Amino acid sequence: MLFAVVTLGFFAKNYREHKIIDHRIEENYQALLQDLRQDSARIKELQADNILVRKGMMILLEAIYQYQDNLVNWEQVKNRIASIEKLPSYQTFL
Repeated sequence: MLFAVVTLGFFAKNYREHKIIDHRIEENYQALLQDLRQDSARIKELQADNILVRKGMMILLEAIYQYQDNLVNWEQVKNRIASIEKLPSYQTFL
């Protein structure tokens, strides 16, 4: 009789632990999906921002090169620079 009680207790404990593990797996799965959704949204924001930065850098470089070649005057360069929507906060020229 004691053997049956201990065995049933063992099975009950294993069943309970299995349910807890399943519940944690489901929670982790939901958390992972939420993190992936947030990461995806953030990547889209960064890509849109990157497009604006690249466009600004192209306008800036074109204005500088044209000024060096005496194709535009300083006022035209200033106007082009003023039209730039966004530039990177830093630029590495290496």
